[in-house]
Amino acid sequence: MSAFGVTFAIPQLAHILPAAILMGIILLVRFWQKNRQLESALASAQTQEDALVNELCFDKLTGLPNRRFVDQNLQQIAEGSATSVPSRCDFLAIELNHFAGLKQARGSKFTDAVLRIFSTRLQNVTGVRFVSTLAENRFLIAGEPKSSSDSDALIDKVQTLLRNPIVVDADVVHLEWLMGVAKYPHDSADIRSCASYAELALTYADENNDKKISHFCLKVAEQSQLRANLERELKQAVEASELSLDFQPYYDMNTGEIAGFEALARWTLADGKVVPPSEFVPLAEEIGLMAPMTFDLFAKALEQLNRWPESQSLAFNICATLLEDNCAVDRLVSIMHRAKVDFRRVEFEITESRLMDDCETAIKNIKRLRAAGVRFALDDMGTGYSTFLRLAYVEIDKVKIDRAFTKRMLSDARTTKVVSGMISMARELDAEIVVEGVETEEQLKRVLGLRCQFVQGFLLAKPRDAEATYLASSLAPIDISAPKTQLAI
Repeated sequence: MSAFGVTFAIPQLAHILPAAILMGIILLVRFWQKNRQLESALASAQTQEDALVNELCFDKLTGLPNRRFVDQNLQQIAEGSATSVPSRCDFLAIELNHFAGLKQARGSKFTDAVLRIFSTRLQNVTGVRFVSTLAENRFLIAGEPKSSSDSDALIDKVQTLLRNPIVVDADVVHLEWLMGVAKYPHDSADIRSCASYAELALTYADENNDKKISHFCLKVAEQSQLRANLERELKQAVEASELSLDFQPYYDMNTGEIAGFEALARWTLADGKVVPPSEFVPLAEEIGLMAPMTFDLFAKALEQLNRWPESQSLAFNICATLLEDNCAVDRLVSIMHRAKVDFRRVEFEITESRLMDDCETAIKNIKRLRAAGVRFALDDMGTGYSTFLRLAYVEIDKVKIDRAFTKRMLSDARTTKVVSGMISMARELDAEIVVEGVETEEQLKRVLGLRCQFVQGFLLAKPRDAEATYLASSLAPIDISAPKTQLAI
């Protein structure tokens, strides 16, 4: 039996062994394939992660690290987990001034080239830990000085760099700039705070025209706190619909009748302090409140329009960036429908320096609104960075000659010629003309000689609240040639 059993087992093993070996080979091959697939998947995931990190932490145009990178880097330094922790660090926040105007005048392709050249220069500055972008035209340099003299030397080197012109395709650009400086640990034991203090100092330099470079100090901190308080109060005021409107009439120079009123935003704080539009309007745009503020004030303005004679129009200032947002334009149209106003009585005023000639969406929305009956006026004509060529992109129904020209016409013959040229151009484009800022009899006489359709200014009427405006809207025409005793309001 035992012999038979042995004889029997050997043939069975002979059959099983090749199959087992084959199965083992197959399993090894499959394991190897799976391993390769896993390695490939891990490599792909790593590549995607690297691409995502690069997208999130680095600027596409310049290749510089961005604000997210700065925050992460400084967080690591604060926690002591960075590869090296500096004992001293200087932060230089730099802003290229009037960059929006340069972009409008030369185009984005040109300014992109300027930014690339400028960022390359910054990276070549010695004694720097990193250079990053904070915004399109704002940069942050982190230097590691060993002494006060090193700190001063870094600022001098950067200033020299900023003063050197940039050449793009034989076109020379002299940069306008501002700088804010903060030093760790001198200004704060928290390195992250120092980086933000440099930006606060930069804002201080921007708001104080006599300063090119501002170092962080107590005065900067106090002004920053005031600004933070103002931001908070403005947000609360917009949410509570507390902003109001005054209205200033503009007159038909042929008939002396009020042709319409310009709506002017007003904000009064709880303590009675009046904040001028020149302060809160740019602030609202900067902190993202322009859209809700505009919608609220526009609805209030249309309520008043419905109280005026049908012959009178409403001129309402609108931020050009809202015209680049289809949803915002839909909201404006909805507000007009709800108010049941004649669209032809509504006139949107756009400031020249903000009118983008390369934004297809804004142009399409302007055409769409004009087709519905809304009129458009170019405000502050001649004060922006654009040229008359901009009027070739967008059809404008009216141009407003800025008060700066009105004031200078009496003392400067060249200014009168410039105004005459603007008026001629407007007539060629079938646009009406409003002369703003008429405050004296002499200015009015000069304006009468220009044969414009409309005039506006304190000589004829100052801005008044809604009720006073309602009363004025039904007044009889005035004698434009003798306004001294014919004031409408």
